[in-house]
Amino acid sequence: HLMGSGSGPCGIQGPAQTGRGGGPSHFRTRKIGTQNKQKEQRDFKDMPPTETKTEPTALLDLNRTIDIINSEEKEMGIGFFIPNFHEHRTLYFYGGVNLEKGLTEHMPQDSIVFTLDENQNYTTTYAPPWLVPAQLKLDYGIIHFKALGVGHDFVMVETNAKDTRKSYLNKNKGTLVTWPEYILSMNSVEPIDKSSQKIHIKPLDHAGEVQAVFDIITPLLVKGEWLYGILQKDDRTETGKGWVRWCKEGNILITYSPFS
Repeated sequence: HLMGSGSGPCGIQGPAQTGRGGGPSHFRTRKIGTQNKQKEQRDFKDMPPTETKTEPTALLDLNRTIDIINSEEKEMGIGFFIPNFHEHRTLYFYGGVNLEKGLTEHMPQDSIVFTLDENQNYTTTYAPPWLVPAQLKLDYGIIHFKALGVGHDFVMVETNAKDTRKSYLNKNKGTLVTWPEYILSMNSVEPIDKSSQKIHIKPLDHAGEVQAVFDIITPLLVKGEWLYGILQKDDRTETGKGWVRWCKEGNILITYSPFS
């Protein structure tokens, strides 16, 4: 699992980073990228260059949200990279990156091109057929890539959530959001296994348990491997508050959703 030197619990690293010179990010706490509705190194899997397309290709299922995949084989990463496609309409994918050289010394291998449709909703005129972001719902302004590492000019991301394909993106064309901040931006979270994941009165395994029936948790605070939140029924009726482990030893222990 990718932990990284100097990383905290579950590989958490540093604060969110906003790209230099990329203008204001469209990341906002509690809701990520919803303005449009309200307003490789060679050992990576090869991604051959693709000719530029000038007509709509509809290669992305724009309304699909990827199921959360949690397994020991997948890297948890350091958070998520959220492209600022409001200001940067073309996002380039790089492979075979020499991290000792700058961005301008590299040639992109592929790209995704964003545009507005007749209803002023974001869509794409071209996207690689292998592209499967961690979260995708462009009509809500959402396209999120799991971030696996970060350098001076590049961020290493997972570009296919099913086969763990990796690539590099220009770090300055979006915002790097750490796991804690990403979780706090979610509408709700849920333990993967409620029968074994107990809610505690303190962020300790031996602390007393909170006896409450709930469906979802609204996150309020992330502290290390623990999350503190409001326990609620599906109708948002509060039934209590407490702490639950959201990760352990590089594995995610919760599911999360940015939608109501």
